[in-house]
Amino acid sequence: MAGYKGARYGLPPAGPGALASQWRRWAARLLDGLIELPVVFIIMLPLIIDVAHQASNEAGTSTGTAQPTKGVLATEGLLFLGILLLLCGQVCWEALATRHWGRTPGKAILGIRPVRVQQGRANPGRMPAGTCWGRAAFYNLIGLVPCVGGIIALLNELWCLWDQDRQCLHDKAAHTLVINDL
Repeated sequence: MAGYKGARYGLPPAGPGALASQWRRWAARLLDGLIELPVVFIIMLPLIIDVAHQASNEAGTSTGTAQPTKGVLATEGLLFLGILLLLCGQVCWEALATRHWGRTPGKAILGIRPVRVQQGRANPGRMPAGTCWGRAAFYNLIGLVPCVGGIIALLNELWCLWDQDRQCLHDKAAHTLVINDL
């Protein structure tokens, strides 16, 4: 039975230590997103209100020209900066959670965790900080690549569907696998 996924890394075919399914991985990401959503909302709410306020002021004083004023441009710049800071915050949160607890809360709830691949074997020990940061940065920031970032981000998520080791692109970049703990 050496043909199962994870065999070449010395992982069992099922149960604890086996490769996590794509569905558990996606559900863990969804749970992490739901956990992060209130924080994102609280941080972004003042910026969204400011953008809406500036836009309504612009609409009320429209002179028929289609050019935005400096106030709207400055507010949109702040909104962009806020989104960029939130992405950096997500990178920090994921990297620190993975380094400290070995996984994010969503992965903990679903009983999965990332492990590092070293010398052709899955190493269940604590991942180095650089691996945690690289994995989190690739996952969260790849969508910012001009023109193709959205496509690459989508491919990253879907890659584990056809990959022989159920790795996404961020796993390949960081040399990690995601395994079951339960």
